[in-house]
Amino acid sequence: MKTRNVLVGIGLLSVGVWLINLWLYPYGQMNVWNMRNELVFLTGILAYSMMGLIMVLALRPKILEPMFDGLDKMYHLHKWAGIWAIIFAIAHYLIRESKGILLLFFEKGGKKGAGGNIDLPWFFEWLRSFKGDAKDIGEIMVWVLAAVLVITLCRKIPYHIWRYTHKLMGIIFIAIAFHTIVLSPPTFWTQPVGWLFAVITVVGVVASVISLFGWIGKKHQHSGKILNITRHENDLIEIDCELKGEWHHKAGQYAFLNHRYFSGAHPFTISSADCGNDCVRFSIKDLGDGTHRLFTHAKVGDPIRVEGPYGEFIL
Repeated sequence: MKTRNVLVGIGLLSVGVWLINLWLYPYGQMNVWNMRNELVFLTGILAYSMMGLIMVLALRPKILEPMFDGLDKMYHLHKWAGIWAIIFAIAHYLIRESKGILLLFFEKGGKKGAGGNIDLPWFFEWLRSFKGDAKDIGEIMVWVLAAVLVITLCRKIPYHIWRYTHKLMGIIFIAIAFHTIVLSPPTFWTQPVGWLFAVITVVGVVASVISLFGWIGKKHQHSGKILNITRHENDLIEIDCELKGEWHHKAGQYAFLNHRYFSGAHPFTISSADCGNDCVRFSIKDLGDGTHRLFTHAKVGDPIRVEGPYGEFIL
């Protein structure tokens, strides 16, 4: 499944539920204020849908690997879904803040028709008492997301800084979920757009909790130690690892290696055959801060943790 197809599909789903809302609760007369209002809704739906997608992909679910031809393709989708989520979030904020400029040229007016309000259970009414807080949180999160986008796209920013910003994505999503639930129009919750929001919120919050507690890939992790190290002249190091528990892999797959010299787990291609002895070899090039520290300081007996195997490119 191609990244573009998934992103287009999410976009069409978002536009579809937005159009259903517009059809169910039409305006008596369309004007610039109503158009602004609907663009705020549309960009918000698009941003939240993309956010839900990136939270699911962040869990590295193995069940989705065959569908996307491997975790590397899922990461590519994760990256672009994140970029588009931030773009839509910024657009959502800018359109929302355009009121002052529009007032210079247009008179205020054009409220939703009579069908635009419904009675909601007490829980939703109680949530709406936090409208001011939700607006403030939403504005803060836009600036945070903009900073995350800059850090992601700027190659000069060190990996460990990028990693820490992404560790915060769980908190960011929960904050955005609060903003979305509190500020969504009451009519949303009786139709597909509200149902979509409910699914995204539940799945996204669960994914956020898993991420914040460091449980991603937990059941696929194996602790172990370095059994042998071979350093080559071309800045290449081969590390043989002995793992606890049953380990099996296929040629062409890769795994995440975590060593104390790394700021988090790094993916490396497995360069050994599966001999059924719960051992795995990684051939690692000295290319960055973490791999350089590994190349110069790693020694036999060092504890390591391996997560995987991943990959659908089977040789």
